[in-house]
Amino acid sequence: MYNLLHEPWIPVQRKNKDIPEYISPHRITEAPAAGPVISVAAPRPDFNGALLQFMIGLVQTAYPPESKAVWQEKFIHPPSCEELKAAFCDMQTLFIWTGTGRGLCRIMTW
Repeated sequence: MYNLLHEPWIPVQRKNKDIPEYISPHRITEAPAAGPVISVAAPRPDFNGALLQFMIGLVQTAYPPESKAVWQEKFIHPPSCEELKAAFCDMQTLFIWTGTGRGLCRIMTW
């Protein structure tokens, strides 16, 4: 079973790394030795836009700010990977990939 919240499938570029890597959604704020994530790195610009919109929607739904002040604080100091993982926990059954993968392969090769 493939869960889009747990598996590393989002291609990203890190600050101090030449080769893109794949991360799971909660790792977007992680800053390992290779540096923080500076952009998504899909093979097409429209996929990058879609990935950014997906991440925005996911975080807005699972981790909404309680007030404007909290939003401003989180904008300056983003939530940790652990905070995001905990926020996504209640939604994990919604992101189980049960298909054969054929549809996804067709979309990714247009």
